[in-house]
Amino acid sequence: MAEGLGDVRLADADRAEEDDRLARVKPAQGSQVPDLGCRRFRGGGEVELFQGDLLLDPHRTVRTSQRRNHTMAHTLNLWRRQLGEVPPSVWERTDLDVLILADNGLTHLPPEIGRLRQLTTLDLGHNRLTTLPAELGQLTGLSGFLYLHDNDLTEIPDTLGDLTRLRYLNVGENQITALPETLSHMTGLIELRARHNQLAALPDSIGSLGDLRELWLRGNAIADLPSSTASLRALRHLDLRENTLAELPEAIAALPLLRQVDVRSNHLTRLPEWIVDMPALEKLDLRWNACSPSPALLDKLGRRGCVVLL
Repeated sequence: MAEGLGDVRLADADRAEEDDRLARVKPAQGSQVPDLGCRRFRGGGEVELFQGDLLLDPHRTVRTSQRRNHTMAHTLNLWRRQLGEVPPSVWERTDLDVLILADNGLTHLPPEIGRLRQLTTLDLGHNRLTTLPAELGQLTGLSGFLYLHDNDLTEIPDTLGDLTRLRYLNVGENQITALPETLSHMTGLIELRARHNQLAALPDSIGSLGDLRELWLRGNAIADLPSSTASLRALRHLDLRENTLAELPEAIAALPLLRQVDVRSNHLTRLPEWIVDMPALEKLDLRWNACSPSPALLDKLGRRGCVVLL
């Protein structure tokens, strides 16, 4: 199960690359607001730091006192408070940068969410939301992380496409049948997680996400990728585990930075010859497919430094 800001999970060796924990957040005591510090964004083995809406150099020194004062003043952590519904007073906090409402049994998010236009990070994970208000798209200051995972959503509003500065979106563990075409407007996305939904396809416009580095699609019903996927030239990691692929999507053949492809538990029976010409491929996970590549093809991949797991 995916995580948000309010989660703590022990590492799993087989799922280490899937850890999207940003910080270990201690629940607030009384009227205190916890210090999140710099939030960590994991991407393809790289660790990048976010503070406010700035992407920081991981080697840059940030004075702890300055960071603590900023985050305590503009962060509201209501993680796991058994709220049932969001207190109306929250919508008056128009100064907030970070709002954590994870794991509260929420079934409804009112349109007043649109007032919090200074938010850079919003965590709504681990609730029971069935719909999202269109006003979510008014949060155009969101430039860090938006967690919508582990709810009961069946669709995402088109207005989410207005969040053009957002860099991380997690809509996993829902019942979503299609992602909106307006997703193509979210050109700031670096990582998109839509695992364990009911997706049969991706929007044709997915190729507009030119900065996307990681795409996590495990546990859907995807049989192929749109041709525009070939335009995802920043993509490093592609997770298509537990889908319905009968062939490797040819749209990924020439992606210049794609290093890891996970297609475990699909319906693959063969590897295409173009696989050996993928410019940056380092790891191809084929486990739990009825696929037996020829020794010659495996040798070519091995000689160019690609590990194949069968």
